[in-house]
Amino acid sequence: MLQTNLSAQADPGCPELTIDANSFGFPAAICVGEALEICIDATDGGSDLSLITLTGVAVTGGPDPGFAIVPNAATGQICISTTPLSGPDPCAPYNLDISLLDANISSTDPTCTSGNVAITVIGGPAPLPDPFMTNDINSVLPLLGVAGLDPLTVTIYPSYDVVVTPPDCAGVAGSAMLMAGADVCQTVAGTAGMENVCPDVLDTDASLTYDFTASVDPLACVTGTLSDAITTDCAVACCAATASTISTTDPTRICIDGVGDPINVSIDVDGGATGTWVITDAAATILVLPPGPPFDLDGAGAGQCLIWYVNSDDAAFNPMVGDDAAAAVAASSCAFLSNPITVNRIEVTAPTISTTDPTDICADDGIDDLITPTVDAAGIGAMTAWVITDAAGTILALPPAPPFNLEGAGAGTCLIWLVNFEDPAFAPAVGDDAAAVVAAATCAVLSNSIAVTRAIGCGVCEEEITYNVGAGACDMTGATVELLDATGASLGTMALGMGGGSGSFGVQACGDYSIVINDAPVCYTNEGGDIGPRAFSIDGSGTTAQNFNVMPSNVPTVGEWGLIILGLMMSIVAIVGIRERRREEIYG
Repeated sequence: MLQTNLSAQADPGCPELTIDANSFGFPAAICVGEALEICIDATDGGSDLSLITLTGVAVTGGPDPGFAIVPNAATGQICISTTPLSGPDPCAPYNLDISLLDANISSTDPTCTSGNVAITVIGGPAPLPDPFMTNDINSVLPLLGVAGLDPLTVTIYPSYDVVVTPPDCAGVAGSAMLMAGADVCQTVAGTAGMENVCPDVLDTDASLTYDFTASVDPLACVTGTLSDAITTDCAVACCAATASTISTTDPTRICIDGVGDPINVSIDVDGGATGTWVITDAAATILVLPPGPPFDLDGAGAGQCLIWYVNSDDAAFNPMVGDDAAAAVAASSCAFLSNPITVNRIEVTAPTISTTDPTDICADDGIDDLITPTVDAAGIGAMTAWVITDAAGTILALPPAPPFNLEGAGAGTCLIWLVNFEDPAFAPAVGDDAAAVVAAATCAVLSNSIAVTRAIGCGVCEEEITYNVGAGACDMTGATVELLDATGASLGTMALGMGGGSGSFGVQACGDYSIVINDAPVCYTNEGGDIGPRAFSIDGSGTTAQNFNVMPSNVPTVGEWGLIILGLMMSIVAIVGIRERRREEIYG
């Protein structure tokens, strides 16, 4: 800020202003963008500058920045302030001529209303008139002109910046620019192939010397150094390496299951110079420095690792296992890390299962065959699934949990498994090959299997066979009842007696049978007794027995009923005849 005071001094009665031209110190200088302020000030404490009203400022010699007139009742100052602008040529200074206009003095004292204010101007290059009486400060302005202070002249300089671009390794020469805002005022540029460019042989430095001091007034505002020599260490600056870009199409979520998971990594953009493969943990600590892909991380255990490619042009660059990869690269004069490839290593181990339930079952006897496996060792895995396959490993069922009821499953052998897995996409289905679908998953493993042998036709199917022969008054002593199987072989005989008899052949297996009466007497057969063979089957339906009554019928046949009726009628006729004869005898 530039501030200039106009000192004043007054008589206690009427204002007596003393303008001290020597306090201005003009010509003054300021730079574009800085604050400029000029004040009329009562420095002796007696003058009442509240009587002065300043109503205008005239500017010539440059762009009008728009002065503000700021009275300050507390200090009695009247100031004009602004921020200078760039001139027509942004790189050149200019003089801003400032004139004070319309300044009036007033007083509440009636004796001071007309030309009775004493004004004295002190200083300046020429003698000034004696004090005179007036009430118009504009009368002072010509006096300031005589003193060389009207107009007030301020030199406005550009605000300069020195922008330096050092030499580089791409053959671009260094340069220095003197700038005023966005305008380039002067340039010092090197020439390609000269000493200000890094040569092909890197043992020579490049330098650029510039000097703008002759072009800039010492009073100007400058950011940066007006003259300097810039030296570039070509051996350091001319690093032949840049960062590479790498990628892979292999899965980066792998299972630590003892099966190799090779990851091939391709270099899409090679940063040149010397390349080194680096594998770190998630915190960038170096785990291994492999010679090159493919990388098999199956034996690295569970966790996360990052695959990098480092390009370096630094003979001292020697990363080691345990180093922080980023820190080692940052400490090198020429080394760059590629983008990382993140690999998540998931560990899944097989569970162990067993059962104490029978594993040889009869699958068609109508009795539930419940098998409840127990998990002896859970293994490692975020998720589990039960699987039942046939002997070839084809999935038959995916039950939610034990116990498993295999009654009705038919004959054959099935295997019960437990799968540990950590793969959201793992979705086995009935009909899949269990081993194949597990092998295809990102991370899944089968337990040992429990083999269950299922038989059919092996159930206890049986019933008791009883007989009953009713022969009435016929003595069947000597006759027998015989049970035969489906081939006609005898399974046993039972003796009959007076009136026949009944008994049991005991419990027999399900199947086809027949029963026959041997050596039946005439009294039985003549009476229509059935001797068989009578065929039948038993199926184990749960009834106590199949009862067969082999006995003659005691009910008269139709013919027998006719003879009985005829006999009865003849008896009735005979009785009636006898009674009639007796009547004749009595009454004859």
